Amino acid sequence: MRKYLIVAAALAVAVTALFTVGVAYGASANNDSLSAKFNPDNPGNVNTPGGLFAELSSLHNTDSTGTPTSPTVEPVPTTNVSIDFDHAFTFKTKTVGVCNNGLTGTTQQGMQACGDSYIGGGYATVCASGGGAGTPCGTGLPANTGIFNAQVSVYNGPPDGKHPTLKLQAVADHTPLGPTTVPLVGTLVKSKAGGEFAGGKRLDVPVPVLGGGLAALTDFSVNINNGSYVTAACDNGTWNIQSTSTDAGGSQTDVVNQPCT
Repeated sequence: MRKYLIVAAALAVAVTALFTVGVAYGASANNDSLSAKFNPDNPGNVNTPGGLFAELSSLHNTDSTGTPTSPTVEPVPTTNVSIDFDHAFTFKTKTVGVCNNGLTGTTQQGMQACGDSYIGGGYATVCASGGGAGTPCGTGLPANTGIFNAQVSVYNGPPDGKHPTLKLQAVADHTPLGPTTVPLVGTLVKSKAGGEFAGGKRLDVPVPVLGGGLAALTDFSVNINNGSYVTAACDNGTWNIQSTSTDAGGSQTDVVNQPCT
């Protein structure tokens, strides 16, 4: 049982990525948040390469003293997440090599397998609890195994039919089992949201619940900084990014509005 819980915690780093925030539909027990930014923020009306940063976090609503990177209570694991991007963003997936190799082993081994397809990276934090969502991190687990940190690498994946994909490798180095990694695949499809998102892209990520819900992500950040992969123009003074997550209690949505010139 001990080994199962530890593996579940490390795996959850990769498969519960990209939590969301804000307007709740249903009765989610989580308090989620999203921050996002594209640089440079002054491209005018010229489609300009840049870096896209996003940080998504989730805390259980009873976690009054924790932070996303130092939680005290396990939130409810997500089952699906999507991020909608303003139509002003363009993903030029054909400008970067495609990673067809499997992402296993360490972060360094992932780079050896797919380095030509690397488009960015970041970090993640996960809370594991033998008691499940709503119980303190580490409940029923060996000492110092309730919170894990992971390094995240993002690669340009092969198309899924007509749709581009992103491959993520999350590696938790410091577990009793040694480095543990799980790949995650997100698919870029047409946004189904209206307004400024019409004509834009949606990153859709199905998220299986592992370990019977014994682990959940509390913070996930990534910076897509390959300058040829994401471009944007400023057409109306604002960029919009919207994230929606679904868990056992319901769905939550948040929109970030970034001024641009």
